Amino acid sequence: MSIHGKVGIVTGGASGIGKEMTTYLAAQGCKVVIMDVQKESGSRLAQDLTDQGHDVIFLEADVSKEEDHIRVMKELVSRHGKIDFACNNAGIEQKPTSLIDLDASTFDRLMQINLKGVWLGMKHQIRQMLKHKKGCIVNTASIAGINAVKDLGGYNAVKAGVIMLTRTAALEYAPEGIRVNSISPGLIETEMAVRMKGEHPDYYQKNFVDVIPMKRPGYPIEIAKAVAFLCSDGVDFMTGHNLVVDGGWCA
Repeated sequence: MSIHGKVGIVTGGASGIGKEMTTYLAAQGCKVVIMDVQKESGSRLAQDLTDQGHDVIFLEADVSKEEDHIRVMKELVSRHGKIDFACNNAGIEQKPTSLIDLDASTFDRLMQINLKGVWLGMKHQIRQMLKHKKGCIVNTASIAGINAVKDLGGYNAVKAGVIMLTRTAALEYAPEGIRVNSISPGLIETEMAVRMKGEHPDYYQKNFVDVIPMKRPGYPIEIAKAVAFLCSDGVDFMTGHNLVVDGGWCA
């Protein structure tokens, strides 16, 4: 299951689940490029990990802009010569809003970052992976893309879209040696979850905590370890799969 020496990218890798992915993958010996709009936190994380002896760099970029994906891929290949894995993780939350009260600008932003950002990432990651006939992509979806969560219509829709994009890419590029899977976290204790809990405590408890059989949120490290598993050569026959990590929620 070793991933030591693999080269990859983590979008949204400066905070939340993405930060834990970056940290854990680096600790396992991966060379990681952080792609994020959060310049201060991304630069600090890359420096901290570099000081610990890991090979991590930060590139400020917006996943909704194709030119940023092109620039980041050029810099990654210039530095490392290849890409072995990609974690398309960047995303934003939606404040609880009924479907008819959801404004168009919020829906568009969810689409641009959470769905288009994944598609653009795969587009340019796969193009590079095709040169070596090998690679692994893990897209961050959500259990909200499987079971609808009340008052999160836009978020539900884009995460369902991530799962279907993943399956489509898996079908198209399996013959080329490229594996594409998604991971669907349940409630994970991140800054995003803390904001939700603070702003909508009753909604958070009823719709997120009470429905988990384990009666607790998950932790970012539990997602990071699952992502490392999907990126490892030990699961070379796994593609097109959506790995649920949710404390039993979907069950």
